[in-house]
Amino acid sequence: MALLELIVEHSQIVLACVLAVLVVYLILGGGKSGLPPTIKGWPIIGNMLQVEPDMTKYVMKLSKQLGSDIISLKVGSNVMVFLLKQDMIKEAFAGDELTARPDLYFKRVLTQGNGYAMPCHAMPFFALLARKLTNH
Repeated sequence: MALLELIVEHSQIVLACVLAVLVVYLILGGGKSGLPPTIKGWPIIGNMLQVEPDMTKYVMKLSKQLGSDIISLKVGSNVMVFLLKQDMIKEAFAGDELTARPDLYFKRVLTQGNGYAMPCHAMPFFALLARKLTNH
């Protein structure tokens, strides 16, 4: 109770501090991260609750909504970037920078530590994509 009384007693100082933090935040970029466009997510969990079960359709819908062929989603503390054009994918993986895959916690949980997770209905799409990327 003493803390609440102290805040009420010094409300002008508290308000000035909150405004100062807000001004500094806006001056320093307002949270712009330099990442591709995304939708607003929740603190800590990011976009985890907004992702739909059919990830391919969801990413395509989100791409149209944001008007971009490259988008990002935050899932927990991890940021996932999606490239939706073949030439973008080729360019991104042409060098050594993006060839390593991080060991993500949610990937280990989904696959029980045995590799990558992929819904069965999406496998023909990814097989076709892999053939097209390696043949062109």
